[in-house]
Amino acid sequence: MSIYKRGNFYWVTFHSKIGGENRRLQMSTETRTKSVAVTFERQLARLHDHALCGTPVPPDLNQFVSRLTEKQLKKLIDFSLVPGAMVSMSLPFNKHLDDFLADCGDQSEDHIKIKRRDIEKAAEAIGATRLKDFTLERLRPYFLSLEDSQSARSRNRIRSCIKVFLDWSVKQGYLHEHRIDHIPRASEQKDRRRARRALTDQELTALLSTAPADRALVYLFIVRTGLRRSEAKHVRWRDIDLDAATLELFAENTKTGKAATLPLPRQLVEHLRVAARQGVAPGQLVFESMPKAPTVKRDLERAGIETRDADGLCVDLHALRTTYATNLLRTGATASAAKHATRHSNTSVLDQHYNRLNLEDTRRIVDQLPEIQFTTEDTSQIDEGLSDVALSLARDPLESTLSSIDWLDEGTKSMLAFIACSLVVNRYTTSSCTDRQQGAPIDIKDVFKSFQERDLRAISSAG
Repeated sequence: MSIYKRGNFYWVTFHSKIGGENRRLQMSTETRTKSVAVTFERQLARLHDHALCGTPVPPDLNQFVSRLTEKQLKKLIDFSLVPGAMVSMSLPFNKHLDDFLADCGDQSEDHIKIKRRDIEKAAEAIGATRLKDFTLERLRPYFLSLEDSQSARSRNRIRSCIKVFLDWSVKQGYLHEHRIDHIPRASEQKDRRRARRALTDQELTALLSTAPADRALVYLFIVRTGLRRSEAKHVRWRDIDLDAATLELFAENTKTGKAATLPLPRQLVEHLRVAARQGVAPGQLVFESMPKAPTVKRDLERAGIETRDADGLCVDLHALRTTYATNLLRTGATASAAKHATRHSNTSVLDQHYNRLNLEDTRRIVDQLPEIQFTTEDTSQIDEGLSDVALSLARDPLESTLSSIDWLDEGTKSMLAFIACSLVVNRYTTSSCTDRQQGAPIDIKDVFKSFQERDLRAISSAG
């Protein structure tokens, strides 16, 4: 290899032996600094060695390649030093984004729109025009800037969209690696800005009674099917079988991209029959328009329903889906059955975002526990009787002993008898329950002996 200067930039020349051909490569280093050009030459030599031996390119060389211009990449590809897909890193990322979203065709149209919006907004914010511009150094400050304006759940959604896009790019060979995994997921438990609550039966009655008939049918439909707004707006009359009381959901209209058949409750079927009598075509949408957030808010306020309670839980159109899931659990449905009815991927999503069972729900469940049949004996009278026995046992030896002491007056004898009985009762109360119920709670002789050795001796010496 050799380095020389041509015009304002240093150039490098070396002979490639890949494929058994001895080819002469000349390319600009795009630098005016000789030390940088020397480093460039060494990296090219390493690339040539890895390509000649067929060994994987190490990460530091991948980063070197990712910084090359499109012209430099094309020359290295022409000399088989790097795979052809490497040039894609320097192409506008919008082309790859279109291909990526085309591969997401099994998802709903709205879901794909959200992915495009999130990725394009992130690219605009970090100044990314190529795949290799989605670096950790640019993405980390971007996600930090979202903390004030976006909830943890929204930030995690954006992170997931970008990660899936970059994963796809790596799989296609357009990108060697990405490091978005080094950006941790936000805690949705600590930062929940739009957590919904379930409406009570009284609130549902008020909402359906005060809202106009067309919107009341929308509210009833969502709260009895659990459909998302984006799913309900695509439902057509041909998707509903009123006789079988079923609703057919097609994969292109669901968030998960999966088709499903849902049962319809009798009350909803009757209201749909009334609406169908007005004359509808099979291909006609059931709901010509879906109420937007301001309209739903006005309907809630008209029904006397607070849109946000003291715990910070809010009520909006999606809260009707929360109400649907919570009511399923209130009827005694298992978490697995409720997950299937709401079409969630796992029960943790259902429990975290849609389960709004409260203390009264738990109380009703607890009150249904079977009673345990057992009997208890009242030991208070037994304890009182044993206490009387203890005192009577102490009284006999006390009277015989005190009567033999002729030098004590009656007042002193009464005082000594009281002290002795107190000792007996104290010993009784500190004995075990088993000893008391056996009828021999204390050793009277031992108590009386203690009384004789301590109290009588003291009185005798005082006399």
